[in-house]
Amino acid sequence: MYYVGIDVAKERHYVCILDDASEFATKPFWIHSDILGLQELIKRLSDLSLDNDDFVIAVESTGAFSENLYEYITDSDHKVVLLNSYQTAKYRDFSTMKKVKNDAIDAYVISELLATGKYKESHISNDDYHSLKVLGRLKRSLADKIKTIKREVSTVMATVNPEITRVFPNIFTKTAQAIIKVYPTAIDLRSATPKKLIKLFRHIKGNNFNRLVG
Repeated sequence: MYYVGIDVAKERHYVCILDDASEFATKPFWIHSDILGLQELIKRLSDLSLDNDDFVIAVESTGAFSENLYEYITDSDHKVVLLNSYQTAKYRDFSTMKKVKNDAIDAYVISELLATGKYKESHISNDDYHSLKVLGRLKRSLADKIKTIKREVSTVMATVNPEITRVFPNIFTKTAQAIIKVYPTAIDLRSATPKKLIKLFRHIKGNNFNRLVG
């Protein structure tokens, strides 16, 4: 049996793997917290054993940072144990702390606690887990759609109203949107005067345009 402890972080996840004798099955390592990093993790596990049942993997329940990791590893048919951060912090005080680099200490503590079997597993209900997956996929889908729409709008505005794109690199600010709504094309913009622009901007909170700026 291999006991895999993963210290979850925003940019990198540190991984420590112990065997039945609580010895290092491989040198502690880190992976990027993106899809390529997760794929590398699964590959490293398969290098040790092709039987998923040979692994017990533990991560701290840290919310957003651990969500994608938990989902990916679970979907790859590996057993994943969620640990409360308070529980691992308390165990760290009693750990023998073998010689390991500072960055991998927390991953080692998690894997060692896992190997002792003296832990209390946190749980995510099937309904909650399913809801998280659905919401996560919806969020990513909406983000992609927004990027696509913004890209298409920027292309159109660069054609019909290039002056706006030169003055406002980001045409999706409140100020730029206010101008586009009233003066959508370059021809429309020619009729704008400083007085009209100041009047247009006056209702936008935070703007302090004067006649010179307009």
